[in-house]
Amino acid sequence: MEFQVSKKAFLELPQGKWGRFACVVIGAFFGIGASWLLIALLVNGKVELDRFWVAELLAMFAVFGWGLLVWGIATPLWINRVIQRASAYIMLAITILFLPIAFEFLVLCFREKL
Repeated sequence: MEFQVSKKAFLELPQGKWGRFACVVIGAFFGIGASWLLIALLVNGKVELDRFWVAELLAMFAVFGWGLLVWGIATPLWINRVIQRASAYIMLAITILFLPIAFEFLVLCFREKL
C-alpha cells in the first residue's frame, strides 16, 4: 500500500472506505462526548474564567467531532470545495480568536496569579 502525498497546501479529508469509517468513529467519540460534557458544564453552574476555557475547548472538540461524523457518513463534495477555498481564512480566524486567550494568559503570568 503506497501513501499518496498531495501537492496542495489544503486540508485533505479521507475519501476511501476505511478513512471514512475512521472519521465516523472519531467524530462520534468527539462529537457526542464533548457535546455531553459541554452541556453538563453549562447546566451545572455559572461559567467562570477557568470553566470558560474548558467550555471553549469542549465546543471546539464538539464542532470537530460532528464535522467529521458528517464527512464520514455523507462525504458531500461541496464541503471539500469550501474547505479548499477557505482553509487559509479559517486558520486566520482561529488565530485571531486565540489571541485574546493568549494575551490573558500572559497577563496572568506577569501578575503571578497562575
